[in-house]
Amino acid sequence: RPPVYRIGCTGLITHAEKLDDGRFNLVLRGIEKFTILGEEDPAIGQLYRRAIIAPIDETISQADRDPLREARRTLEGLLEPLFEGTMESRLPQNMPDDDLINALAQYLDFDPLEKQALLERMGPLARCRSMIELLEMKALLKNSAGDAGLVH
Repeated sequence: RPPVYRIGCTGLITHAEKLDDGRFNLVLRGIEKFTILGEEDPAIGQLYRRAIIAPIDETISQADRDPLREARRTLEGLLEPLFEGTMESRLPQNMPDDDLINALAQYLDFDPLEKQALLERMGPLARCRSMIELLEMKALLKNSAGDAGLVH
């Protein structure tokens, strides 16, 4: 019964791969964000945990729509180099802002703790702004790797 994060997301398993050691790699499509309110005591022989959860509403307010659209453009600009030399020239423009932000938070190459931090951000606008900061920091680290050992 290791500790679990309080914020999670219900998901649909879209891919499962059994590993040699008996564990699984799972790919989930997120459905609904939730917070854990408590945990039920397990029944004898029960091999899984059951939590009492409450959904988290991430409806975008009217006031956040324009800032979210602007943040999306900034994020797309940061990601554009990923598409150079590929058949796909850009991210899907017809995808709603919140769907795109959530998909990128899941599928971009962030470590698990960064992904958890993105999930815990309250709403797509905060999540997008945090992703922008993460990508900018990663770019800075990549660009300054040759400066290792230099004092600034």
